[in-house]
Amino acid sequence: MIVLTGAYGNIGDAVIRRRVLNWVRDLGEIHAYVGNAPGGWIEQMGFEPDDRVYSAASSFSWMKLVFAPRRPKALVFDPGEISLARNSIRSELLTLALTFLVRMRGGVVVRPPRGISQSSGLGLFVHRLGARFAKINLWRTQRSFDIVGDGSVVPDTAFQEPFVPGLPWDQRRTLVISMRGKRKFPSDAWFSSMDLLAQDHGYCVVVLSQVREDEERSREIAERLKGRHLEWGSRSDLDHERLVRGVYSESAVVISDRLHVLVLAAVAGCIPIEVSDSPRTKVSEHFAQIGVHNMVIDSAIHSAEDIVRRAKDACRQRSRTQRALSVARELLDIEEMRIKGAIDKTALVASASDVG
Repeated sequence: MIVLTGAYGNIGDAVIRRRVLNWVRDLGEIHAYVGNAPGGWIEQMGFEPDDRVYSAASSFSWMKLVFAPRRPKALVFDPGEISLARNSIRSELLTLALTFLVRMRGGVVVRPPRGISQSSGLGLFVHRLGARFAKINLWRTQRSFDIVGDGSVVPDTAFQEPFVPGLPWDQRRTLVISMRGKRKFPSDAWFSSMDLLAQDHGYCVVVLSQVREDEERSREIAERLKGRHLEWGSRSDLDHERLVRGVYSESAVVISDRLHVLVLAAVAGCIPIEVSDSPRTKVSEHFAQIGVHNMVIDSAIHSAEDIVRRAKDACRQRSRTQRALSVARELLDIEEMRIKGAIDKTALVASASDVG
């Protein structure tokens, strides 16, 4: 049993869920709950013909699997950002109940790398109970681990994505920009720094989105910078993902305030940098977790010239960043093997018990 719901139309969310699905792909029959996912999301998951996929309409059938005569080997939740605010209490209680039932029947419960965006006292209390019942709890930042106090800290799941060779570094001449649409429009200083960075290095500017809701902001930025807008349009989510990742493999620097834009760009050989007005801590926390620092720049307090200088500093640490990515991938490989080992061991015990 695996949960693969997320922010539909968000390439990063799809990538990390697909990776977790691959962790358990060869361990038995897949029963995946996808909620109200559209066809594009389901295509991105890469399901195989024998996989059983459950929508919101068939959620009860999926949950009943915990009582099936053939007990579930494991219950694997979705990775990514979670909220423990008051409006999440109902889902947290359901998660706790499923966790308890699967564990009581001898199954393994896995919580892949997660981060907490907000929390309430009651939500945190229920989540802590579920964490204690689960077999494996992984957190993608130290702060999230400190809030719950149970489990271990590992890199974000996307850091396990394989390296993409792409163009040699000295042939890369593209500056990619991808900014959130729901935040304040970038300042004049931000635009000046982008212009100066492109001019200094002779970069052509490409603006794109990894999240559909950012499309309008990408169009606005492309118009202001006179760059190329790689429009999502009618392209499927999977086709757009392939196109975007192809662009990264030919680009030198990627500027974004979205974590998974920067991670997927980094594994394609780009220099990942956040330049934004009063940046939040999400990007810096997750990259610091793998040992990459000084790649977030606050355009609200630095001049365009200073931003370009700091961006050049980030470029000079490219080799160190690539080494950190390799270590992060190895750590996630170890966690994947630990999860597989725990599920295999439980399956053997359950099989012996059933025979007895």
